[in-house]
Amino acid sequence: MATTTRDVDEHVAEIRARLEKLKAKLADEESRLDELEAPPDVREHVAELRDEVEAIEKEIDDFQADDAR
Repeated sequence: MATTTRDVDEHVAEIRARLEKLKAKLADEESRLDELEAPPDVREHVAELRDEVEAIEKEIDDFQADDAR
């Protein structure tokens, strides 16, 4: 069965929804770092995770922009 544009769009929407949930969890954890007196290495790890999520979002945006052309 051939993959349609609609299939791709639905899959991208599912991935974006998962990323939004991940971003919400990450934001919650980031807000707790001070409360938990997290050491610098934990803060750095959380920042790296945030950067990775943002990089994935950018890849999706770039893919969709290229696909729209």
